[in-house]
Amino acid sequence: MGWITNLLIITLPGTAYATFISFRLGNQLPIACRNFGRQIGMGYNYFKVILKLLAPQNEKPAEIVDIMRKTEQQSIALTREITESILRAKQDLKNSLPPELQNNPMNLIRIQQDKPLQNPTENVTGAKLLDVTFKERKRIIERKKELKQKSSFQNIV
Repeated sequence: MGWITNLLIITLPGTAYATFISFRLGNQLPIACRNFGRQIGMGYNYFKVILKLLAPQNEKPAEIVDIMRKTEQQSIALTREITESILRAKQDLKNSLPPELQNNPMNLIRIQQDKPLQNPTENVTGAKLLDVTFKERKRIIERKKELKQKSSFQNIV
């Protein structure tokens, strides 16, 4: 069904219009065709020249990839050198400090934490903590349910 609509909508009116123009031109038809052909040919030639000027040469993509690869390698090397120089400067700075500041100075001000009252007797995992939490939650829910039943029973009596 699609080709029939293409035939009726595009091809037939186009052919009819071309026939009408050719009859109207009469004797001037060959000259008009030559001029039209020349315009199309020159437009095609201009298009080829523009594409040739705008298209990159064969060496250009390789050069661009080469430059990108070199800059990536240089950036990696620069990052490595900066990291090493920072680590060396950090060590030199640490060696130039007085001995009491060479360690972490926050240790001098840090408050000692309270020691636990009892030592842990077993390892605690996440599963055990969740189990204890769910049991406690279930116990609380049951307790609330009992209290609600008692209060509703007292209201009835």
